[in-house]
Amino acid sequence: MNQQIISAAAQGAAESANPLVPNLWEMGVVFAGFVVLLYIVVKFVVPMFEKTFAERAEAIEGGIAKLKRPRPKLLQLSKSTSSSSTMPAPKPTASAKKLEPKVPRSSRS
Repeated sequence: MNQQIISAAAQGAAESANPLVPNLWEMGVVFAGFVVLLYIVVKFVVPMFEKTFAERAEAIEGGIAKLKRPRPKLLQLSKSTSSSSTMPAPKPTASAKKLEPKVPRSSRS
């Protein structure tokens, strides 16, 4: 009985294909699927990313250009500080008083 099983296994092993050799049809189908997915990504996904990157770069460059432009109020302040050595302290406004932290009163009086 054992001899029959061993001989049947040996015959089956000799007839079957090597498992290390890939199936050519399977490789072709996988390659074709990869090419289709690559085409979809290049055609539709990459342009959306490029559009988003271009918008972000434009917004960043616009912000940098805006910061580099001289502002009239800052120029006026710089001229006034250069002409006078000391500046008066700004007066607190009503909104500044609202923002002051409230200190809790201690229970020991």
